[in-house]
Amino acid sequence: MAGSPRKKTTKSLSPTKSRQRAPQRCRKCPGRPLRSECAHSRAGREKLALDDRHDTEESEEPQNAIPAPPPYEAPQPDPDTDHIMANDSDGAQVEIPIDPVLLAESFSTPEPPENPSTPSTPVPSQASSVSSSPQVPSRRTRRARASNVNPLYDVVRGVGRGSEELRMARVRPIKAPIRNQKAAVKYYDYAVKDLMCRAESIANATGCWLYVAMQHPSSRTPFTHYASRKLRREAEADLGSIHSDMNRMMSQLKRADREQFLDFVRSQERAQESVREANARAEQAASEAERLKGELAAREALLNVIINAARQSTA
Repeated sequence: MAGSPRKKTTKSLSPTKSRQRAPQRCRKCPGRPLRSECAHSRAGREKLALDDRHDTEESEEPQNAIPAPPPYEAPQPDPDTDHIMANDSDGAQVEIPIDPVLLAESFSTPEPPENPSTPSTPVPSQASSVSSSPQVPSRRTRRARASNVNPLYDVVRGVGRGSEELRMARVRPIKAPIRNQKAAVKYYDYAVKDLMCRAESIANATGCWLYVAMQHPSSRTPFTHYASRKLRREAEADLGSIHSDMNRMMSQLKRADREQFLDFVRSQERAQESVREANARAEQAASEAERLKGELAAREALLNVIINAARQSTA
C-alpha cells in the first residue's frame, strides 16, 4: 500500500514585538544634540541647510508698511456765527463756540508733515552700528640682497678688471664640487649651453665685446668658445690669434693634466706592487718560521730519546 504524501506543516511564529530604536545623539558636538539636527550627519546637514533657507526667505520678506494717517482737515469757521462746525470721534458734526479775538490765531491752517510715515528720529546707519576693529598695518620684511658692502655669499674668485683684481659679490651660493666624474661631465654639458645662451643674450642686448672659452679636463673634443658679433666684426684678425693662443693653452693643460693623471696612476700601481711584494715576503717569512719551528721540535724530541736511553743504561 502506497503511503500518502506527507503534508508540510508550518509552525506559526508568534509575532515579536518590534523594538523602537533609540534616538542617536552626536558625541562630537557640545550638548550632544540629535544626529538628525547635527552637522556631522547627512540628515542633519540637510535640515540645517533647510532652516537657513527658511530664515533667509523670512528676512527678505518686506515688512508691513505703516498706513499713513488721513490728511489733516482744519475746522472751518462760520462767518455769520460765533461758532464753528467740527467732527467728533463718531463723525457727527457739532458746534464749537469760539472767541472772535482768537479766531484768526487759533484756526490758522497748519501745514501737514511732508512724510508722516517716516519717523523723526534718524535711524543710525549700519556702518556706524558695527564696531570697527583696529587694523594693524602689516610690515613687509625687506629681503637681504648681496652686495659688495654685504657679501652674503662671499665674493667671486678670479674676476678682474684690466690688470687688477675686481671685488664682486656673489648673487647666489656657489655649488659644491661634484665628486662623481660622470655626473660632473653631464652637468658640464648642461652648463655649457646655459652659459653660451646667456653670453649671446648679454652681447646682443648691450652690444659689448664678449669672449668666453671653457674646457673640461676629461673632454676629448677641443675647447668651447663664444665671441660676440661686435667682436667678430671689428677684430676678426685678433680673434684668430686669440683662438690659437687659447687652443695651445688648453692643449697644454690637458696634456699636463693627463700626465699628472698618468703619474698618479703609475705611482698607485707601484704602491700596489710594493704592497703585493711585501705581502709575499711576509707569507714566505711565515712559512719559513713554521719550518724552523718544526725542525726545532724534531731536534728536541731526538735529544729527549737519547737522554732517556743513557739513563736506562746507567741504571
